[in-house]
Amino acid sequence: MFVSSFIGWIINVDPSLARQYAHHADGRVIHFEWDRDGIEAFQREYKVLWMAPFWTKSGYGTEAISFVTGLEEALHSRVMVWQYGDKAQSESVNPKTSKMLDKMRDRIKTWDTPVVGICHATPYTWWPGSRLHRQCPPPNAAIRIGRTMFESNSVPLSWIRKIEPMDQIWVPTKFHIDTFTAAGVPREKLFSIPEAVDSIEFDPEKASEKFVFPESFNTAEFIFISIFKWEERKGWKYLVKAFSEEFGNESNIKLYIVTHTQKEDPEKDLKAYFGDENLLHNIHISMHHLSHPELISLYKSSGAFVLSSHGEGWGRPVVEAMSMEMPVIVTDWSGPSEYLTEENSFPLPISPDLIPVDASMGGEDVRGHLWAEPSVYYLKRLMRQVVKNPEEAKKRGKQARKDMVEKYSTEVVSKLVAQQIELAVALFANKTLEQIDGNSSRN
Repeated sequence: MFVSSFIGWIINVDPSLARQYAHHADGRVIHFEWDRDGIEAFQREYKVLWMAPFWTKSGYGTEAISFVTGLEEALHSRVMVWQYGDKAQSESVNPKTSKMLDKMRDRIKTWDTPVVGICHATPYTWWPGSRLHRQCPPPNAAIRIGRTMFESNSVPLSWIRKIEPMDQIWVPTKFHIDTFTAAGVPREKLFSIPEAVDSIEFDPEKASEKFVFPESFNTAEFIFISIFKWEERKGWKYLVKAFSEEFGNESNIKLYIVTHTQKEDPEKDLKAYFGDENLLHNIHISMHHLSHPELISLYKSSGAFVLSSHGEGWGRPVVEAMSMEMPVIVTDWSGPSEYLTEENSFPLPISPDLIPVDASMGGEDVRGHLWAEPSVYYLKRLMRQVVKNPEEAKKRGKQARKDMVEKYSTEVVSKLVAQQIELAVALFANKTLEQIDGNSSRN
């Protein structure tokens, strides 16, 4: 059995949800005193409490959904979820997914039994020091796991103390294991778990309708697309410069950018940066939020995907495009270097030296950080290569989908996640049993 010792926390009952929540802004926790029977029972019947911004359009939220979706069967309905990190947006997930998440959330009946607690959000929101009124990891987490990533060659300084209480940190690639270790995170805490891509949904055979491009694209013989948040990190200046210089006078080659932003004005930024509007006449920027069917048809209706970012945690639109058999041209550094090869893509070389990270990434918290500078010269060459050699581009696109299905599908990654949770539980059980045996021998 286990005995819980409550230290300075209060349970408030929420009648509308018929469950309990411990309010613990001061960061105090539940301490569990274990015996052998309790540990063995926990190993057999442990539950997972996954805290993430599920009901949002964020990258963390989308990734978390893909993880828990695959785990539902693997862990026999022992996964519980809780909205964390961002305010919920009910319209951000489709009805089928929302129903599944509601079911997982409603499994939470109490906050005073031990769980595997997973914080799947930026560490800025983790305890200690979070301004959120809910604590992650939760106070009843017997095992504390964090899932995160960063796009530079290091880790924000303030993250280190957030990582310290965690038992494991899951990052998506070997690149992140190296950068987190170099930043001072103990290597034994770090585990590489890739992000999943829904290769069943993102299947070129599923796209039944052509995407509706602007009228100016009617004469296009080849269309490049790019999907990203409008910010400095995404390297939009390199993309627009390379495309304009290489194809600015060719009206049959177009670039379609899907983006979103809360502050900047993309059209204004382009005009301010490039000045000559004539260079931009073959480029269209869309701020329209694409539905899932629209996104699939966009991938299917386009010639190639291109992203010249300074750094990526993983690159969700990239792997979606690859799953759709698209040839992709992507900066060969940070997260994407985990899955880009000369056989499945057109990796974009970078300048020999890394350059300082823009202050918009975190100010003093990222002082001294560096990221990649994608090569405009090679970007122009690769885009031209894709246009001139469609058979080679098609060949790499087919290999891309094969790699996505075999290595990064939801089914494959879910098995890795389930195995990693089992490992965490086994390590915790072995360590606790050793402590129990040690205490018994001393007595």
